[in-house]
Amino acid sequence: MRRVRNSSTRYLLYEGLGRRVLRLTQRHILDEWETTFLVIKRVVEDAQREQQRRHERPLE
Repeated sequence: MRRVRNSSTRYLLYEGLGRRVLRLTQRHILDEWETTFLVIKRVVEDAQREQQRRHERPLE
């Protein structure tokens, strides 16, 4: 029988790998959308910078 991990365990595993995880609730979308959107935008920009950094090769 396969064990299913709960979502919080999965999120902790992802964060342990260095991946940022956002857990959004209905309140974040309906009541605090402006702030939520800015946070999402910042996380995406950080991830894009990190991805570019990984793909850069050192000068020889």
